[in-house]
Amino acid sequence: MSGLTNRSNKKTDGHGRLAAVAGIIAAAVIVTILVLVFKNSVYYSLALGKVRNNEFTSSLSLLERTDSEKAEVMKDYVSLRLDINRNYSVMISSFDIEVINDWNGKVDALTEKIELFPTDIGKDISALSEKLKNIVSINEKYQLIRSDVFSALDVFNELNRLYAVDASGNRTTFTVAEENAKAAEWENRVNILSDFSSQIPGGDTIYLLSYLISETRSECADIREAMQTVLSHGYTETDSVRISGSGQKQFPDITNSSGTAVNVTRKEEYEEYMYAGICRALVETLAGYYTGIE
Repeated sequence: MSGLTNRSNKKTDGHGRLAAVAGIIAAAVIVTILVLVFKNSVYYSLALGKVRNNEFTSSLSLLERTDSEKAEVMKDYVSLRLDINRNYSVMISSFDIEVINDWNGKVDALTEKIELFPTDIGKDISALSEKLKNIVSINEKYQLIRSDVFSALDVFNELNRLYAVDASGNRTTFTVAEENAKAAEWENRVNILSDFSSQIPGGDTIYLLSYLISETRSECADIREAMQTVLSHGYTETDSVRISGSGQKQFPDITNSSGTAVNVTRKEEYEEYMYAGICRALVETLAGYYTGIE
């Protein structure tokens, strides 16, 4: 009997030791989980404070020490903010729609997980998304009306064309109806440009665009006035006539914000710098997301 008792005691002791070991392991696992959870929570909270202070590089370093889903999406947001910080100044002077499209795609991905962000950060993401989409939309609209810009710029050569003489010493023939129709078409083009300008935040401050709109309207008025003068001499709207007198016009150079002199009679150059001004105004709508620090 004593032998049985000893064997029984050994079994009991073995089970006890196994249970004790299992308990220790379970406790260790729980402690490890708690440590990981606590660590993630602490690092995420510290990183969030850095994000709110626009300290993106240091916040990214803290987020790298965590592995929660919230931390992962926050890293994507912080990386985007860092990219905007690093490229904003460059984009002001050298617009790149591909960069804007890249940022737009990244913010779209963030928007899909907006519920993982604190409310204030979520609002920033939504506002950034709206601004980027507006930049893309306005740039696309400009590409559609670019031909209208070049057409509007043609108005500045029209009266000079009528006053110019050919190799034979003769001036160009025209009809009042033709010239008034051209003026009407240019007025239509400039209305398109004016509507476009109103869609750009601060569009009225884009000097070359505002100048083109106002001066095109003024030039159309001059053409109509010249045609009225022709009619006052007894011609009809459909008579072929040549203009008389001297009326060659000179248009002054305009110094843009970068110090470059442009002129409405040099169409390609004028359009290039005007478009740069439009792009600069669009990029400046992101100014609230540029801190100048990382």
